[in-house]
Amino acid sequence: AINDGSRGAIVAWFGAVARDTGIFAIRVTAGAGLPWHEPLLVQSASSGVDWLQMVPASNGDAILTWRNTRTPGGETIHAQRISHGGKLQWGPGGLPVCTAPGHKDYLALASDDYGGAYVAWGDTRPAGEVFAIHLDPAGNTVPGWDSDGTPVCPPVAAVWAVKLVNDGAGNAIVAWTDERIPTSGFPLRVTQAMRLLPHGPATRAEPRVAGVPKPRAMRDAASGLAAPNFTLRCLHPDPGAPGG
Repeated sequence: AINDGSRGAIVAWFGAVARDTGIFAIRVTAGAGLPWHEPLLVQSASSGVDWLQMVPASNGDAILTWRNTRTPGGETIHAQRISHGGKLQWGPGGLPVCTAPGHKDYLALASDDYGGAYVAWGDTRPAGEVFAIHLDPAGNTVPGWDSDGTPVCPPVAAVWAVKLVNDGAGNAIVAWTDERIPTSGFPLRVTQAMRLLPHGPATRAEPRVAGVPKPRAMRDAASGLAAPNFTLRCLHPDPGAPGG
């Protein structure tokens, strides 16, 4: 559920209404009225739809994303814009955000404050990576972003818990946990974040290396460059360790 900008809310869900099954949405006013009179069928699907996300857009509209799990070659990601009056804006069935082969998970969505939205997810092409894309109010991919998403981290073994938030200035920040295999052979799990700018990530993903490189913030500080992304580290000293 999201605020509709008029003291009401737009609510979306996956389920069945009458003889239809799929993704539905409805607007509820402050007085418990239903301006759309009945739920709007956003996407018809008997099953295989999950990771439903929704954020407010301009003029009381809403933008939704979801994952379709019943497609050849792996899951696909779709999006739809719903007007304040209950009309689908991006065509029947929604807009295909990513149809590239591969497993996709941890779908995340954030408004860009200008009627569009950022979408991010974990992907398996060619290994574990985080991909993101920026859509404008008409559903077009903003120039600077790849059509099926732009990688925002180098290929690693696995990616978990992708989260995306609006930074209040038209950008977004994406955070995730990934697993890296350094030369020692022991998995290293790292939580990282990257700023997403309107025309692409703050820094393009680097190719994978055999060992785990120094955090970008350390390398950039040594070279005098600003650090656009950062790594979250544990407390030091560790209050849970013997001796404090």
